[in-house]
Amino acid sequence: MDVFCEYIVKVKKKPVELLLSVLGVIAGLLLLGVSLMFLFTAFSSFVLLIDAGIVYGVYILISHFNVEYEYILTNGDIDIDKITAKRKRKRMLSFSTKEFEIVAPYKDGQAYTNVLDLGTRNYDNAYYAVFSKDGQKKTLIFNPPQKMIEAMKTYSPRTVHLKGEIENY
Repeated sequence: MDVFCEYIVKVKKKPVELLLSVLGVIAGLLLLGVSLMFLFTAFSSFVLLIDAGIVYGVYILISHFNVEYEYILTNGDIDIDKITAKRKRKRMLSFSTKEFEIVAPYKDGQAYTNVLDLGTRNYDNAYYAVFSKDGQKKTLIFNPPQKMIEAMKTYSPRTVHLKGEIENY
């Protein structure tokens, strides 16, 4: 029987990203105000073109901070893609669940090494997975749904731990 799970999570924006978006809008409005002073000159057609470029640039800046991660589990193989502004997709990780040393619920205060945070930045329902890549141990922090964790457990029952299953892992 084939197993296929697909799940998209939206990343919570950092305060720095919100600040950069606001500053981009303010800078865009200031540039629009300055360009409007040249509207009734010989360069008025260029001013409108520049204004359109400013508005488009602010739109690109703001939408650049809209990030989602797509988790795909297909017969024990996991693919994690980063989707930026619902326009650009990039494969972040691709591996088998059998490569995991452990998958368990994320705990605050625990020391993790070589962290790849590919989750929502909400760690209440997050999981961490330890695996080796390029000769280094890496820790993946992600937010899969319970159904995906249970499907992963069918392919790697000794390494995948569900919430509340055991306390000391």
